[in-house]
Amino acid sequence: MKKLNILLLLIMSFALLSTSCDDENIDDDDNNTTSDFNYSILKSAYIYNNLGTLEPAWDLKNDQALENNVSTDKQHIISEEYGGTFIGRWKSNNGTLFVIDENFNYSNFKDKDVTNAFNAGTSDSMIIVKDNDIVIAKKDEAYYVIKVTKVDYYNGDCACYQTGKIEFEYKKK
Repeated sequence: MKKLNILLLLIMSFALLSTSCDDENIDDDDNNTTSDFNYSILKSAYIYNNLGTLEPAWDLKNDQALENNVSTDKQHIISEEYGGTFIGRWKSNNGTLFVIDENFNYSNFKDKDVTNAFNAGTSDSMIIVKDNDIVIAKKDEAYYVIKVTKVDYYNGDCACYQTGKIEFEYKKK
């Protein structure tokens, strides 16, 4: 009898543990599982003033800085300055659209938060960013969540007259 009680207790404990583990993975709003948290932080990224001598573009898909002469289909983000003072403007040359959402919780979000933020905003292929802006980018069905970490209006890394650099980090699936 004692062995049967212990066995029943073990079975009930296992069933309770299984249920509580499953419950932790369910989002009460729409039954999404924790697979919604599969955005990863990538290395820091940057673009320089497009009128200077350094990399003015970034490929979000392949995580790399690009020269001006690289095929435009890879240029998710490219600096777009017209001369004069650097203002932190970027655009896309490959159809990527951007929405700035200053209230987006960059450190804790799910898939639905990304799509909701993008759909709620006004998308454009050219934007002006400032420090700490959160930008939701969409190219085809891929979303990227970008945090602008620094707009350095006077960065002179290029040793030229066309100063300016935008630093950012981003998360993607």
